[in-house]
Amino acid sequence: MTTPPVKPQYSSPEEAARIYLLPNLFTAGNMLCGFLAIKNCIEARFTSLNPEGSAVHYKMAVGFILFACICDLFDGRVARATKRESLFGAEFDSIADTVSFGVAPALMACFLVIKPEATDNVQLVTWLLAFIYLLCAGVRLARFNVLTNPLVPGNEKRAAGGDFVGLPSPAAAG
Repeated sequence: MTTPPVKPQYSSPEEAARIYLLPNLFTAGNMLCGFLAIKNCIEARFTSLNPEGSAVHYKMAVGFILFACICDLFDGRVARATKRESLFGAEFDSIADTVSFGVAPALMACFLVIKPEATDNVQLVTWLLAFIYLLCAGVRLARFNVLTNPLVPGNEKRAAGGDFVGLPSPAAAG
């Protein structure tokens, strides 16, 4: 039987907060970029009568998704480099990834495909396909969290940075 990981001891709450601040700031940046991508998709939809204005918003949305990829790249690396990985950080990262690489691309795809003159069937199929993409992204992230949780027996090697399995959500969004 394996023993659970030892909890780190901190000299004060301030020390604990300072340690976790940096990686979670990158995760918050990831989530903010996803939110701003969604905002720009909605603004593009509202300006769809002006193709130039709409294109600017979609380009900004793509830029925010790409910047979310950069933030996502650094949050885990910073946590590992500072030896401050946490279950909270892993869950927070997955939620941010779902926003940035699940909801934002799915919404963008719907808004780009569905035109005002689209039939109800086209709209329904488009929203359904976008939801299936979002569902796959969410399930993939939840499964990853379970497979790498160090508290689950047998996951010690995976949690310690074993081989990556599957397609990362940021790659699927691109």
